[in-house]
Formats: sequence, C-alpha cells, structure tokens
Amino acid sequence: AGRPLPPLGSTVRVVPNHACNAVNLVDEYAVLADGGLVDRWAVAARGMNA
Repeated sequence: AGRPLPPLGSTVRVVPNHACNAVNLVDEYAVLADGGLVDRWAVAARGMNA
C-alpha cells in the first residue's frame, strides 16, 4: 500500500487476521517469548480444512 518491499532475505513478521485458515497451513507453531523460541506446538488440524 504505497510502501517499498523489504529487501530480499529480510525477516518479516506476519500476523494473520483470521487464525482458522492460517493454522491449517502449517505443521507446527513456533512459540516465542522475549525474542526467543520457547516451544513448538504441533497442529493437529493440519490439512483438515472443511
């Protein structure tokens, strides 16, 4: 929306506005706290979009 794209190779944070479809697209979630990885949660609903 009028802003340049980040340089190739940049890390970007994506926050979905609706989690149902986003959850279905990944095998696991990375749980972060204070900038570090604290856990990984498996997604039981992977591929179960109805």
